Amino acid sequence: MALVTPPATWLTGTPSDIESIAAEHAEREALDALIAMSTDEPSTESDFRESFRRQAPASYAHWTPTEQAHADVGAVSLAAASAWFTDIPDDAVERIRTMRSPRSLVIGGDQDLLTGVQPVRDYAALLSADLALIADCGHYPWIEQPAPFRHYLTTWLSTRP
Repeated sequence: MALVTPPATWLTGTPSDIESIAAEHAEREALDALIAMSTDEPSTESDFRESFRRQAPASYAHWTPTEQAHADVGAVSLAAASAWFTDIPDDAVERIRTMRSPRSLVIGGDQDLLTGVQPVRDYAALLSADLALIADCGHYPWIEQPAPFRHYLTTWLSTRP
């Protein structure tokens, strides 16, 4: 099982380190996007799409044409985002923490302002998973750092028993 930039804070209880990552690495566009993430409250699909676009730079280590093009791909939905963490069983965290997990790899970016870094590290440890943190990378390593992402994943897959 390979998990890429997993939203791990809710599973580990690890405090977010996003503020320290932002203070050390974030570009102006990402800092503005982080503010929008904490202040935007869209109530319509149109407002949500606009808000999502305004918040997009926080997803990446850099806001170059490559990242901007990726942010424009696909559709976003207020209903899907609203449902993301709803109806999770009360015992979900405990069930995940105590399950026997398969051999796993967790891949994260060292500048991921959405998941943070320490929660991802702790999640990998919780699963007894291998961990690959990709340098100079935000939440989308296959877009931002495709060569290191491919290297970590293919190397890990080729060593599977």
